[in-house]
Amino acid sequence: MLPGAASSYVKIRERRGAVVVYRSGSVHARFLSGEREASLTVAAWVQAALSAHRFRWLGDERTDVQQEALRRVFEALSRNRFDEHYAFKAYVQTTARYTGREALVARLRGKEISPEERTEAPWTEQVEQSLSCRDLVRQALGHATEDCRRLFTRYFFDQLSYAEIAVKTGSPAGTVKSRLFRCLRAAQHFLQRQLARR
Repeated sequence: MLPGAASSYVKIRERRGAVVVYRSGSVHARFLSGEREASLTVAAWVQAALSAHRFRWLGDERTDVQQEALRRVFEALSRNRFDEHYAFKAYVQTTARYTGREALVARLRGKEISPEERTEAPWTEQVEQSLSCRDLVRQALGHATEDCRRLFTRYFFDQLSYAEIAVKTGSPAGTVKSRLFRCLRAAQHFLQRQLARR
């Protein structure tokens, strides 16, 4: 335990003179310390993220990509790059997806990414940006009315047309379109206020 640190935090290791401190008992702290159960949990999260249909083209490379994603997560933790305000599972899966996309792009270009390029890749910044955007969207959805959340779900997630939503709600398609527009405008104003505070 570090002097003056809260009792719920634990020093995991020192790396190149840097002290790494995370909440004790958290999955990320247990993963960094090498606990088997936490390692299996993180590996399962990576595997789930890379089992998406778009990564089917990885083929035999999938195992290598999973290992690379795990390495990146471990590296980010050991360098104190993980912000504990984010959900660790989302962080792990976003890292895995980014690593998978990178491997797919390299495969399409017909070249393998060298270890130097992997080290220099700004993947941690992109993962953090993705998590930050996801957090803002969650806030906007939480701020939206129940009616707007239902419309967003039907239009964006279920990918229903205005006419299909109109049938489900019993409203004319024009009304659905104008209500969705008002909901999107309210979400836009909310997000602009949130971004202005940052």
